[in-house]
Amino acid sequence: PACLDGSPFGAYLRKSATNSTKWTAYIQGGGWCYHEAECAQRALTGLGSSKNWPGQAECRCMNAMEDGSLDGDCNCVVLPYCDGASFTGFRPKPWPA
Repeated sequence: PACLDGSPFGAYLRKSATNSTKWTAYIQGGGWCYHEAECAQRALTGLGSSKNWPGQAECRCMNAMEDGSLDGDCNCVVLPYCDGASFTGFRPKPWPA
């Protein structure tokens, strides 16, 4: 996969400091670009290019503890947005039911 400007798509991974088996996946939103001019403009920003992404991304664990508080440690993956589409995928044939 590639970003709007052709730069490579990437992901961030932060491993648990305590070897937790819990995971949080953060999928960044960005909204579709519908027209060529809009997509070309977005390609010049962080929502269309990975060229200026930081070396690390923040990710807060979203796993609830028994007392209702959020767990402070988990494995975490961040999927930044940069392609002008949505994270919906494509399957040419329906799944058999």
